[in-house]
Amino acid sequence: MNKHMAQAIAAAMTAASLFAPLAVQAQTAGTTGQSGSAAGSSAASTGMGSSAAKSGDARGANLAASDRRFMMEAAQSDMAELMTSKMAQQKGQSDAVKQYAQMMITDHTATSEKLTSMAQAKGVTLPTDVDGKHKRMAAKLEKAEGARFDREYMQGQVKAHQDAVKLFERQAKNGRDEDLKQFATATLPRLREHLQMAQKGSQGAAQSMKSGAGDRSATAGASK
Repeated sequence: MNKHMAQAIAAAMTAASLFAPLAVQAQTAGTTGQSGSAAGSSAASTGMGSSAAKSGDARGANLAASDRRFMMEAAQSDMAELMTSKMAQQKGQSDAVKQYAQMMITDHTATSEKLTSMAQAKGVTLPTDVDGKHKRMAAKLEKAEGARFDREYMQGQVKAHQDAVKLFERQAKNGRDEDLKQFATATLPRLREHLQMAQKGSQGAAQSMKSGAGDRSATAGASK
């Protein structure tokens, strides 16, 4: 209510006190109506929010169990790659291992973001931490140092990408959700490249460790 309107109502009430009860009733009714309208609007908004939440839940519930399992396993795979590759950036001995680890961080960050976006659109909640198996692998890797770390990291990359390729091949072939099938199909070529590089890197890291052991043996023999 603005200033002029308030003055007009006050003047009318002074000039004709007979109308005062009616004016009060009208004002009370108006206030009640506004409150009721606001309550109705709030209820409508709450209902819309609840409806949106239910819609997201419904989308998630409509996914086949195999599609949902794929999303969970793919998310775990990405998180494990990021965790171990960040470790390799800090502890890796060779430049080749560190470069490979950086590529894993870049590529798996991208696939993780894409998967997260798809999960949100489909009403699926992804895991936020790696499972016990991957934690044990990371704990074992954490204890390794130098050339041994490089070898174990690269060997782990071979196994991780063998599993990832199988997972994505299965989804690309048998997935029920078309979006997830396309995601798996588009991601597969890069995963296969990662596997090939990991296999070569694993061989190189093993050879480097073997050479280092030979050098240490020769040095020990010469000192006797």
